[in-house]
Amino acid sequence: MFELVARRAVTDYVRSESDDCVRKMFARIVRSDEAYTAIYPFEAMSKVPSSLIARDFNPRYWKENLQRSLGFRQQDLVAFEEAELLAVGEKAKRKIRHYKRGLEEVIQRLRIREATLDRMIATGIIPFGGTW
Repeated sequence: MFELVARRAVTDYVRSESDDCVRKMFARIVRSDEAYTAIYPFEAMSKVPSSLIARDFNPRYWKENLQRSLGFRQQDLVAFEEAELLAVGEKAKRKIRHYKRGLEEVIQRLRIREATLDRMIATGIIPFGGTW
């Protein structure tokens, strides 16, 4: 019960906070579906690896890094799937599913980034001056 009260106190505080920075930072690290709010580190994971696109940008190099990151996320997903099979109780399973959905979203975003790199490699067109 204390955990639920403490969690509500934090989310209520953030909702009522007038400092926009507090709300933005909180939103970066959690996900809420109105019933539950949980730490959610996956947004940052979908941006790794990241690079400034300058004249020396090498899409093949970044694709190798992205594929390595993608492999780690896929291994994590397999571990969560195994944990879900062994989990006892609906609360534990619900928590595992929350993190599995996050990893699935990260994998999807990484695949989109991979397709962008594939287009750069295939066409030789690299949009210099941005962030990838």
